[in-house]
Amino acid sequence: MSERRVCVLGEPRLQSEAGEVIVTGRPGQVLVALLTSENGLSLEQMAELVWAGAAPKTARSALHVHLGSLRKILAALPAGLEVERFGERYVLSRSGWDVDVDLVVEHSRRATELLADEAPEAAAEHLRSALELWNGEPFTVGGVEIAPIAARRLQLMRLDLEEQLVEAMLVADESSRAELLAVQLVEAEPYRERRWAQLMRALALQGRSVEALAAYERVRAVLERDLGVAPGEELERLERSVLTHTVSTVVPTPRRPVDLGEIPAPLGELIGRTQSLDRIEANLTRLAPILICGAPGAGKTRLAVEVALRAASGGQAVGWVDLRNAAFDTGVFGDGVVRWARQNAGGLVV
Repeated sequence: MSERRVCVLGEPRLQSEAGEVIVTGRPGQVLVALLTSENGLSLEQMAELVWAGAAPKTARSALHVHLGSLRKILAALPAGLEVERFGERYVLSRSGWDVDVDLVVEHSRRATELLADEAPEAAAEHLRSALELWNGEPFTVGGVEIAPIAARRLQLMRLDLEEQLVEAMLVADESSRAELLAVQLVEAEPYRERRWAQLMRALALQGRSVEALAAYERVRAVLERDLGVAPGEELERLERSVLTHTVSTVVPTPRRPVDLGEIPAPLGELIGRTQSLDRIEANLTRLAPILICGAPGAGKTRLAVEVALRAASGGQAVGWVDLRNAAFDTGVFGDGVVRWARQNAGGLVV
């Protein structure tokens, strides 16, 4: 691991043996934009990110100025970090420099391996190291989110890492410490059922079955009041385990995955729908439901397929529900989608 690091989990910072430099304003936005693509960006693509799809007519000339400012900042740092141009594309070369996002991914991978190898203490150390890399909202400069979709995926990754840390503590027989963290996580995200399940396990493993059952009643009330749904299979099974005093420290048996179908193969290239795709993805980052309307043959399904494929290529779970000739009493809507969503927090249903 290098002493030189580009940090974008919070306001962009450049850390090296020479000290720390915070990159603000448009140069900081350009830096973050360049880090969103390993293959580099054209000026038009960069402008879309920096100005959130509302680039002014002077965007190209302005970007040349901001790129020049960024290059001056990088030139004052140890070698290896520079903006290079290849044809029409600009690339951030970072030889000898780490990026905090990449370090988080590596810590997460190692933690998963160590948990599988029954080394929860070591896994917990990697998870703590990953979470310590966060210093604020990812891909954000001066309160402006540069790449909303990528930022949302990182936010979901952080939620998963927090829950993995509680899991590692439980497996390591540190139920008291796990309880303290689980309480914080439940308060932060009360609709993530896994967090409530972990809190119940932490309480039960300390011999506090009454409090574990009280936690179950709280989450049931929250879900029914706010979402109109009952607790899922994991919570129901855990309640029974608490009642029969059979809660153990082992990782819960994975639930049978719910399959909503595969994304259909696209029929030909999608042409001329860039603006529609951008509008859809921008609204999805705000967790808004999207309805694609149009006459038969207008390309609604092809557009939906493209949205699904883009999300899946970025690592997001995608569930596809084919409504052609579907009977509405099959349980797909009342049960299947809800169960799938519970098993795929942050997923996209199309």
